[in-house]
Amino acid sequence: LLAICIGVFSLTGCGISSHKKHEQGSVIYSFSGEDDSISVSNGVIVLDAKEETLYGGDFKYKKSESDSIVKYSTTIYFESGGERVVLMSHSVEDMSGEIIKDIAGNMGKMSGNGLRIKDIDKFVNDFWFALETTDLNGKKHTYQLQLQLTSITGKDGN
Repeated sequence: LLAICIGVFSLTGCGISSHKKHEQGSVIYSFSGEDDSISVSNGVIVLDAKEETLYGGDFKYKKSESDSIVKYSTTIYFESGGERVVLMSHSVEDMSGEIIKDIAGNMGKMSGNGLRIKDIDKFVNDFWFALETTDLNGKKHTYQLQLQLTSITGKDGN
């Protein structure tokens, strides 16, 4: 997490320019979560006047390899008014019919101005990760994990 924070700070600038961005309302959050089935770590959200950036972090499926999974998808989302608002989604499928043995990895990065995360205060308690798997027999499983957001740098620059 420290390495990501250092990278984020280097991307957002340092010294005087960084201080100016903080005065303009830059906000940095980290997120993570864990239960018996899945874990998410090292996620980062950076919001400033110019751009919104979501670093999905790393996830790991902790169930045994005997689940015979041939397809899975990961989704980071928040709920608003009973609606699931997807921020990032990623799918993997083995087209050869083989079992995927290691369900883990980095979820990547998204940035832009329309990611719908500028109002992060509204969904700080409704931020989720979902893992959907399909096994060799076509049976689907869905695992949901509520993610904990931690403010690294608030709107006031602290």
